[in-house]
Amino acid sequence: MTTRRFRYRMPERERMAKYLLLSLSFGMINPQRFELAFDRCLESYYSEALRMACSRGWLKKISGEYLLCDGSFRNMHLIRSLFYTRDAVDWLASLKEIPATDRRTC
Repeated sequence: MTTRRFRYRMPERERMAKYLLLSLSFGMINPQRFELAFDRCLESYYSEALRMACSRGWLKKISGEYLLCDGSFRNMHLIRSLFYTRDAVDWLASLKEIPATDRRTC
């Protein structure tokens, strides 16, 4: 009997977003590592998000890396949201349409 394994290939944009969200958990985003992982330039894909995070004082670029600024962890939910894919944003927006009593919680 052959065992079939469930495999799901995540779209590249989703993988890039997950990589960035994980990196933020460690307090930094390394553009060189991003480029090695995806053969893409971080700044070309996420320039607006990076610019916004830096302008709000949440991230700062030092020695080529984007580092979480002191005291910014309290804004992590906002910082992370800058890197969500359009599909993720649409899904989150759709949750607003579901009555709170019908939402599943963990």
